[in-house]
Amino acid sequence: MRFMKIITAHILLIITMSVAGCGNNGGGGGGGGVISSNLATVTPTYSVTGTITDSDTSLPVSGATVTIDTSSASTITTTNASGVFTITGLAKGTYLVTPSMSGRIFQSPSKTVTVEATDVSGVDFASSSHGGQVLGLVADTGGQPLSPVTIKVYSGATLVSTVTNDVFGSYSLLLSSGTYRLEFSKNNFKTVVYNNLVVEDNKSSFLEMIFMIHNSFIAGPNSELLLGDVSGRISNAINGFGVSGLTVHLREGLNNTSGPVAATTTTFNDGLLSDPKSDGFYTFVDPVTGRLTVPGGNYTAEVSGVGFTSVFFSVKCLGGRGTDNQNMTVAPDAAVGLVRVVLTWGTKRDLDSQLTGPTDVPPARFHVYYISKTYSDTITTASLDVDNTVAFGPETVTIPVHAAGVYRYSVHDFSGKGQTSSFALSLSGAQVRVYNGNTLVNTFNVPPGRGGTLWTVFEMDGDSLAITPVNRMTYKADETTIP
Repeated sequence: MRFMKIITAHILLIITMSVAGCGNNGGGGGGGGVISSNLATVTPTYSVTGTITDSDTSLPVSGATVTIDTSSASTITTTNASGVFTITGLAKGTYLVTPSMSGRIFQSPSKTVTVEATDVSGVDFASSSHGGQVLGLVADTGGQPLSPVTIKVYSGATLVSTVTNDVFGSYSLLLSSGTYRLEFSKNNFKTVVYNNLVVEDNKSSFLEMIFMIHNSFIAGPNSELLLGDVSGRISNAINGFGVSGLTVHLREGLNNTSGPVAATTTTFNDGLLSDPKSDGFYTFVDPVTGRLTVPGGNYTAEVSGVGFTSVFFSVKCLGGRGTDNQNMTVAPDAAVGLVRVVLTWGTKRDLDSQLTGPTDVPPARFHVYYISKTYSDTITTASLDVDNTVAFGPETVTIPVHAAGVYRYSVHDFSGKGQTSSFALSLSGAQVRVYNGNTLVNTFNVPPGRGGTLWTVFEMDGDSLAITPVNRMTYKADETTIP
């Protein structure tokens, strides 16, 4: 169904006639018409229309919420009994359309729509009321989207699904609740295995970006195995200083947290006492011979040490060379109830942590970010401990004292905050880890293949510390007004 709205500009024409005189039979006189006009300009506006249906039955879904965002405002509507939504009054521009409904998952979490000089229709979404959704993006080692990639889904030894990602590198899987293994394959690239994927009913999860390695970095011209190096820095989440004396294990595959270890090393002090942030360096180069030691491929790194919570993260090794800047943070041991949020990312952009929460003067909310790094009143305390403006992170927010109410954490792309059609945040590899004391309670990966400069990551209940994922991408130019 297509809804059309014709908007025209009206011209108000005011005509006044002044007759200076009139006469007849020789009576002198003359007349003149004076015409004046005022143009009242009306800016044309347009509409966006679409339909939400059930992916299993093709029946319409009524009562779903649909949000359309620009960099400065949001408009919300709901689908009618026919599953149709219409948002009107839109100027020319680029918009992000996002559906949501409790108990439903959407095959396309959002769509970018460009309004030019006409109404836009056919912005349709399919949804499901059962199973869980997994979304992600596949790229080459340079970070460019890679396709077509075949994705096989296994439950134990049983192949349950095979899909191919789209031309933008994105994929979406609808699966029953359970634990799965994914295999990503493409001609001339090494197959990537992602282990221990947990899917829950009526929940969407976003996998980290999958980097596939070309066979030229795996084996030489005579099929000889190519060795490389993985290196980076492990820093303290509280102050950003490098941490020496930590053990780093590598295991083959992604999200592989147990089993045989392929290589081991230790972080060390590089001797630059004037710059403690440069400590905590790790490398797998043989310290005696200087030789590269790690076969090309994808690995899970485990970092552990006394006084810090162990952490796992993904790394890649290109045979025949070293691959650096594969950095991670470790959180110091802490008492239960101390909440710590750690942001890291994989590109040279300035991403900013944003935390808002309840105050002792409701309905006012505090806002902790790079301009206002600390907040404290009679009921709550929060601080931005590390603000990284260059690349990779970390940025760390600590909430030692919390109160009843909603705490909301977001990531803002400061480097592109004035843009209205940017995918840079989605392609940044941003990852948010939430700790309660010594326990890692949640890990969030930035939603793949979606436009936006503000990633609203999660909300937390101040009493129970329960985390509710939001994972919403919008455009936001003014970070001072983040809710």
